[in-house]
Amino acid sequence: MYLKKSYNKKTGRTQLFIVEAYRDKDRKPKSKVIKTLGYLDVLEKEYDDPIGYFSELARKMTAERKAAIDRIKLMIDPDESTPSGGGRNICFGIAAMMKVYNDFGFDSFFSEISKSTKTEYNQNNIFKFAVCTKALFPNPSEADFLNIRFLFSTDTLTASDYYRTADLLTKSRMDLIRWIFNRIPEYSLSDQDHSEIAEPIYCYFSVYEFDSFSHTSANALSKLFLPGCSSSAFYGLFTDANDFPLYYALLNGSMSEAKIRSSITAQLNDSVIKKRTIAVAGSMDTDYSKISSHLLQHGNGYIFAYPLYNADEGLKEYASNIKRDVFHSISFKDRAVFIDEDEVSKPFIYDFNNNELSYNERVVSKKAESFGSFSDTSEKQLLIYSPSFANNCRTERAHLIDLAKEIIADPECLKKPGTYPARKYIQNLSFDKNNIFNGDMTKLKLNTELIEKEALLDGYIVIVTSETDADLNDIYKHLIALVSTEAFLSYPRTTPVGPAQYENFETVQQSDFFIRYIGLILCRIIENKLGKRYDVSRISESLRKCEYIHIEDDIYMLTYRDEVLDAIGEVLGIDFTRRFRRLKDIMAMF
Repeated sequence: MYLKKSYNKKTGRTQLFIVEAYRDKDRKPKSKVIKTLGYLDVLEKEYDDPIGYFSELARKMTAERKAAIDRIKLMIDPDESTPSGGGRNICFGIAAMMKVYNDFGFDSFFSEISKSTKTEYNQNNIFKFAVCTKALFPNPSEADFLNIRFLFSTDTLTASDYYRTADLLTKSRMDLIRWIFNRIPEYSLSDQDHSEIAEPIYCYFSVYEFDSFSHTSANALSKLFLPGCSSSAFYGLFTDANDFPLYYALLNGSMSEAKIRSSITAQLNDSVIKKRTIAVAGSMDTDYSKISSHLLQHGNGYIFAYPLYNADEGLKEYASNIKRDVFHSISFKDRAVFIDEDEVSKPFIYDFNNNELSYNERVVSKKAESFGSFSDTSEKQLLIYSPSFANNCRTERAHLIDLAKEIIADPECLKKPGTYPARKYIQNLSFDKNNIFNGDMTKLKLNTELIEKEALLDGYIVIVTSETDADLNDIYKHLIALVSTEAFLSYPRTTPVGPAQYENFETVQQSDFFIRYIGLILCRIIENKLGKRYDVSRISESLRKCEYIHIEDDIYMLTYRDEVLDAIGEVLGIDFTRRFRRLKDIMAMF
């Protein structure tokens, strides 16, 4: 609709109309008067600028008419059959990832790189597709890829195209990391100047699970993710004091874990920034004593968490003799909770979320070895007791004791799978060089002394740190960041499969982790915009679930909404509440 001015030569007056243009059945242009407004000289007495006012009114009427036409009205017919084929489902949560990706400047950075490469596709589109997809779907299915890639104008993308981007990432990785590093201060909540960080930086260590590379002749992108033999590598994620990513290193090889961690720290010092690093790690089966010494001799610090039964004998003895009535209660009310849980940590996490933990702390003097000599140092040791974890320890031990009794009655039971852990509870076991039992059955008996000694350690988690001035809240903050980071980065995944010329497993592994790292940065930005009300795992989970399903024709319906999506929509300006959308409206947002 538009404003029409009609001048009458006889009267010398101008009359105003709101008119709508249309085409008749023969497609000839026509118009009809929607509203007669009156004479201009009369309207000027009522309006300061009648032409401007009614021109704007015509525009609003056009928008309202269009909205009315576009409004979706569904008529449900219970007898209607489902059409074959149908449309694809759309992960609408990717819109948030794309918004932050563009705002951070990746769009511009990779568009420049793409100009120097000769491929059918814009490298930026491929990289954006990979980052946004892997951030929400660590192990995407074939359906996930087919439903997502068309959003990035990569419908016919092949494995060859994808791996050219992987090669490009490998070649320009350090340039991109330095570019990211310089942009981070705008997005971190920290007040630090990252070029000259006064506070120490933190390095979250963990294991990156990755299936080994296998080759297929198929080039379809849907064949990119196939299972192989499992392998793993160590990674170190370096962050500022606010847990915002600054840099990472990914290493695999046969060297010791302590040397790998030290090498990761050295990579940061050589590549981005020279600063004291505090390593943060947790494991149910790692002995951290050698690792902590290795870090101290290089001027770094540590925060390590692990079950008491992996601690040194001095700490075990201290815990066995301390009375529980000197423990203090811990309250984590209104703080972030864990999202991902494994069978070992689940009991401890239950008590964490229900404020049923208690703790005791002390500072002890230790001798730290440094290049052959020893120096005095201090370590803060915290014992955290979890009733649920204690029950879990007792249940697991009871099962192993039952297996031990079966073996004592019949050593042939040693051939059963899963009996190896029970051997430690049996005295006088002996084996030949082929690992076959060759002892005296009559001398086999339960090691009751070990059982009683272990029972005193049930339910205890140890936290040791070189940062003796750090209080429980500071330590808690970084351990929660460790759990959140592991949940996001350490998700087991399959290895992309591509043409023979891209069979370099290390290149594939490095590029896959780098893509996940960029996804973590995007989620951290959203996390900070939300004031850390929700952690990155919760954010990615909600965005992953936010899906439009195909109803009919070009009509799609939103199937999931929660408070996290509402909060994200508010800070990013994306409407996650609209139940129905047409495909063209969804595509316009991408």
